[in-house]
Amino acid sequence: MEEEFQKEQAEKIKANLKFFNISEKPAATGSGSHDSEDCKKLVVALLTSHYQGTAWHEDMILEAFRLGRPDARGARPILAKFNRWDDARTVLTNKSGRQSMTGKGVRVSQDRTRRQNHLMMEARAQGNGNKV
Repeated sequence: MEEEFQKEQAEKIKANLKFFNISEKPAATGSGSHDSEDCKKLVVALLTSHYQGTAWHEDMILEAFRLGRPDARGARPILAKFNRWDDARTVLTNKSGRQSMTGKGVRVSQDRTRRQNHLMMEARAQGNGNKV
């Protein structure tokens, strides 16, 4: 039963990607909130500038938002929920696009369940790298 639940959870978040190091702008002066930022537009603009050959648009993303609470440590990651796994896979597998983003300091990874993260950390500790 638990294994079925884990598979279901993994399938739900399969097309979710996390974007790291995208600068964060504070909301209107005095509000202290960062929630007014349009993360969908930020992600689409990023993909358009780094991934040539695909016409990226906001309809490809169900929703996008910052994770966690704002603090002085830096920009919070953005979680983007793509409508289709194929679009998310394009972001993950297009080597030139990923290298272009990495050159600007932006990193992207697939969202994982807690169990998947745990297994990944165990594999890395054993020296297996990303071969999970």
